[in-house]
Formats: sequence, structure tokens, C-alpha cells
Amino acid sequence: MGVERVGDRLFITVPRRRYGIPATLNYLSLSRDGKTRSPALRPYPDIARARSLTSVYRTRADKCGRLWMVDTGLLEIPGNPQQLQAPAIVIFDLASDRQILRYPFKSSDLPAANTPT
Repeated sequence: MGVERVGDRLFITVPRRRYGIPATLNYLSLSRDGKTRSPALRPYPDIARARSLTSVYRTRADKCGRLWMVDTGLLEIPGNPQQLQAPAIVIFDLASDRQILRYPFKSSDLPAANTPT
């Protein structure tokens, strides 16, 4: 699990290491959800677009209002791992909540037998 705070939002990653995780990238609104003892995670940017992400790690926001992350593309179920898509760097514009880039790693970008986690 990873956490990154940007203004009023707290981004929380939940790698898919078991079945039943609806979204790997989530957020809480600190002004709305911060008053609740156990607030529900909200899929980022929404549930439909969150499904394009498989297993997110290492979120970081930059000074230009973008949220960067690594999506391993790997469903990490113990005993049954599945590479659903190529590992990638993914960037969202936080002002519009739109994905602005997905750079899938080429095999030459990665060391042999490693995933970018």
C-alpha cells in the first residue's frame, strides 16, 4: 500500500494481491471523509477509468499538478499471478482527473526477470 497527499485528497494504492479489490488507485477527500472513522475508499478517477489500472505502486505528485505512478500490469494472486498488461508509467492530470500518459515499458527497459515494484 502507498499513500500520497495532494491538497484535500489522500491517494491510496492497494496492489491487487487477491481477488475482490475493485480499484488499485483510490482516494479520500480529507475535508469530507476525514471526519469519518472508517471512510470508504473512492476509486480514482472513477470506477470505470480505474479498471484500466491493474496494480499500482509508487504514486508521486509533481509541482505541475500531475500524479505519477507505476502500474505493474500484474495481478499478484499468490500461486496464480497473471500479467494482464505490460508494466507502465501512468500519469494523471489532477486538475482534470484525466490520464494524460501511459508509457508501457519495453522489455529492453527492464532488467531480466524483474517487475518495476
